[in-house]
Amino acid sequence: MEQAFLLVLHVVLWPTLAALFTVEVDSLSHVAEFHGDVTMGCRFQPGGWDPKLSVVWQRVQPLPDVEVYRMDNGQEDLTSQNLQYHGRARLVSEELTNGWAKLHVSSLRINDSGVYRCLVELGGADYKQTTLTVKATYKTIIKSMQRRGGDEVELACESEGYPLATINWRDKSLRNIKSNDTVVKTPDQLFHVTSKIMVKYSEKNNYTCALVEKGEATKGPSARFDIPDEIPVIESKPNTLSIVLGTTLTVAMIIAATIFGYRRQKGRLRTLKLYHPPGLNRDVTSDLPGPLLAAPTDPGDRLFVTVSDLYQEATEKETPH
Repeated sequence: MEQAFLLVLHVVLWPTLAALFTVEVDSLSHVAEFHGDVTMGCRFQPGGWDPKLSVVWQRVQPLPDVEVYRMDNGQEDLTSQNLQYHGRARLVSEELTNGWAKLHVSSLRINDSGVYRCLVELGGADYKQTTLTVKATYKTIIKSMQRRGGDEVELACESEGYPLATINWRDKSLRNIKSNDTVVKTPDQLFHVTSKIMVKYSEKNNYTCALVEKGEATKGPSARFDIPDEIPVIESKPNTLSIVLGTTLTVAMIIAATIFGYRRQKGRLRTLKLYHPPGLNRDVTSDLPGPLLAAPTDPGDRLFVTVSDLYQEATEKETPH
């Protein structure tokens, strides 16, 4: 009964309490850069530090609701904080004494975008909401070209960012050119946009690709192609078949040369012609294994010795002087 009475009393007095205590946001919307920081604030009245102050920041859209930061009775409480914001979200404590409950979020991600609610309790209670939009600016365009069959060349432009953007093509006469576009979403939730066109490199012209973001008044990055001046020179490269045939032929020639050389060396005989005039020492020295050489019996004779490279044979032939 007592609890029911307190509940009814709370409902009856809530408009009065709310009128005495109000919260206002510093801005209804915030725009921040991917991987950057943002500070969103709500001002409570009356201001000033109080140990009974409680502040809760939540992201209420997209669903489900997630808790970003909580302070109960002047004490930080991160037990219910969503893991996505762990180590990235904090309350700017030095601003509390000025009547500001400011939430600072660092290393922003694309999925940090949404509607945030700031609830402040200090005697009374009130809340307000603000919208955060995280963008990733398309800063540069990477251009490339590749020659195709015939006299055609493929021109390509690609860039990465968020939200989704388009790439428009024009020639030097400012005529729009139809392109073939592909979009891939990266692990960071960015859009990788690639746009390609086919042109004839035999026709002198220039082509410009420009990135257009929806709802943006200013032009995005662009790139220009000067045809045929920028067309890369194609270098002839050997195909796989020619490489295999060339390698096989080289190996075969090496093997044949090795076999031929071995057989020629094995069958080759060296002839040594030894001559000693009368009165000189007739002893013959040799590095061959064993006494394969023999001196002639008479001075002045010539000795012919044929020795194989394998030292397997030795013959003597005497010839008159």
